[in-house]
Amino acid sequence: MVPVSAGGIVFCFSEDTTPLLVASIPELAKMKDAVKREEKRDENELYKLLIHKMPTDSNGHLVFELDEIAEIHAGIAAMLQDLDTVDVLTTLGDATLENLQDSSAAN
Repeated sequence: MVPVSAGGIVFCFSEDTTPLLVASIPELAKMKDAVKREEKRDENELYKLLIHKMPTDSNGHLVFELDEIAEIHAGIAAMLQDLDTVDVLTTLGDATLENLQDSSAAN
């Protein structure tokens, strides 16, 4: 409470001197948390994961040796190192680019 000597003024509409908007303080804290969650959701929407699957032959054997696969992965990761919203995962098979969060999932 701000005392009158410091310039405080109060208008009372009833015998209750509780400030009218004091009940909104907990809701403001909830809103602050909601804003943080929305910011994180926006960051996740920008984030991508490049899944690079290494090919196999018709018998299911790797086409490349493991050391070659490591070099290929390192090369792709080096090409994308300046993009802070893309990570690289190398595994067996095809290459796809996936969103970690679909914008339609945000409600």
